[in-house]
Amino acid sequence: MLREGSGERAGERAGERWAIGVDLGGTKVAVAAVSSAGRLAGRNETRTLKGVPPEESLAAMVQLAEQAVRDAGIERTAISGVGVGAPGPLNSATGIIHFAPNLGWENVAIGPYFARNFPGIPVKLENDANAAALGEYRFGAGRGLRHMVYITVSTGVGGGLILDGKLYTGASGGAGEIGHIPVQREGGPRCGCGHYGCLEAVSSGTAIARMAREHVASGGGGLLAEMAQAQGRVGAAAVGAAARQGDPAASAILKTAFTYLGGAMATVVNLLNPEAIIVGGGVSALWDLMLPYLQHEIDSGSVAGFQNKVQIRRAELGRDTGIYGAGALFV
Repeated sequence: MLREGSGERAGERAGERWAIGVDLGGTKVAVAAVSSAGRLAGRNETRTLKGVPPEESLAAMVQLAEQAVRDAGIERTAISGVGVGAPGPLNSATGIIHFAPNLGWENVAIGPYFARNFPGIPVKLENDANAAALGEYRFGAGRGLRHMVYITVSTGVGGGLILDGKLYTGASGGAGEIGHIPVQREGGPRCGCGHYGCLEAVSSGTAIARMAREHVASGGGGLLAEMAQAQGRVGAAAVGAAARQGDPAASAILKTAFTYLGGAMATVVNLLNPEAIIVGGGVSALWDLMLPYLQHEIDSGSVAGFQNKVQIRRAELGRDTGIYGAGALFV
């Protein structure tokens, strides 16, 4: 893939198709023009507006999309569609986000809003993890595969499925919610979904930070306590830094988180027999610490013959995964 950069004009090449990719997150909105050749142009982003009516946020998003078209130097007639990746639950068919707690949104018709502002251009709304899976499949670590699972480990844990070369969303669009597989039923922490012991509650960046706070609050010492005193809080990145320096508590926290994650991945391997599992999200920055646990759990928990065939890959598209995926809904 080729990133043209914010404000640069990509122009048009013979046979190249373009789409607008919109990545709506809890903290930021990022928009760019995405080409069928994997070019990214006219990238712009802004902080997600919170505490304002959804209409104000939607208007700002449309302005970003229009700016992306101008900055990319392409005509509206060259745009195949506008793809929007967003947190759910949502309905791709109607373009409605039913509930996005991080945004304070309920039943927001984002798809129809974009359609009114881009008349004659198709608009599609998709779950953000599904969009990210599609982005990595088309333009990132999944190129050349037919069967892959994408897992994002960040504030939460989500997933998307590419089966036989197609995005698989299930009967009602909810397939791939690996973060809500129960992995610690007895005594597990409560998940944001209301259940206990979900993978997200023990393996996400939020869970890693919680375990670090619990260690410090219980009187535990070491680097984590020093970091908490100096920084006021300890996130997943800090836990990783402490583990790399040999801190026992930090290492134990990551072992717990990544062992559960690897166990869930082994279940996915047994169920779907993918060619590869691609791991993205902010916690994947701890790849050197994460990979040995993932590989061990897949090797020990997968059906004989599967574990030696599935590859574990780190996602390649970084912060632009969602933009690429939203654009890939059309190109």
